[in-house]
Amino acid sequence: MTQTARGFIKDPVGIQERPEEVNKRFKVGDWEIDLVIGKGHSEALLTIVERVTRCTVTKRVFD
Repeated sequence: MTQTARGFIKDPVGIQERPEEVNKRFKVGDWEIDLVIGKGHSEALLTIVERVTRCTVTKRVFD
């Protein structure tokens, strides 16, 4: 992967295309993942949240 391609997702699917059953939060097991990249891109915070229970996993990521 080239430096210019870093941080880009190939063929992304927008959140607006999420199935309605996921938006209603009826079933356990639908997770949301986010990556917050810090200043200088030297570290990041990964968050993973289950949509019904709000169970949250966070992990500090280093370069």
